[in-house]
Amino acid sequence: MPYQSEYDPARKPSDEVLQRAKKLQEAGLKLHWIKLWDPSRGLEDKHFDEIKRVLAEGNPVCGGFLWPRSGREKWDDGVLPMYRRRHVRDGHSVVLIGYRDDPAQPGGGVFLIRNSASPHRHAAMCYEYVKAYMNDAVWIDPGRGDK
Repeated sequence: MPYQSEYDPARKPSDEVLQRAKKLQEAGLKLHWIKLWDPSRGLEDKHFDEIKRVLAEGNPVCGGFLWPRSGREKWDDGVLPMYRRRHVRDGHSVVLIGYRDDPAQPGGGVFLIRNSASPHRHAAMCYEYVKAYMNDAVWIDPGRGDK
C-alpha cells in the first residue's frame, strides 16, 4: 500500500493484496529480528556484528532509521554522512544489501543500501550513522533449507 500523509484506521488492503499476502505467508519465509524498534538508541556491537554476518551470507537486512530532517539530507559522493542528533527525525526505512570496511569512512566503513525515497537509490551509509541511528533491524530467511 502506498504511503499516506496521515494514518487512516479505516483503510484496508484490497482483496488482491490480501490474496498475494496469503501466498507469501505460505512460502515458508521466516522473520528474524536483530534489533527490535527503539529510536532512543542505536545498535549494540552484537547487533552490528549480526547485520554484517547476515549480509555476508547473502541476505539483505531491512532497517528503520532516524533520518535527516527535511531539507538537510545531503549525500557525500553517494554516502549518507553522520548528522547530529538534533538534525535527524524518526524515520525512514532502507534495505542494507552489503558492506565495505573502509577506515577513511566514519566508523570504519559503509553499508551499501537500496533507498526508495531518494535520488540516491543505490547508495551507502557510514557505519557511524548506522550504529547511532538504526531503530530496528530484521532479515527474512527465504526458507530454502540451507540455513
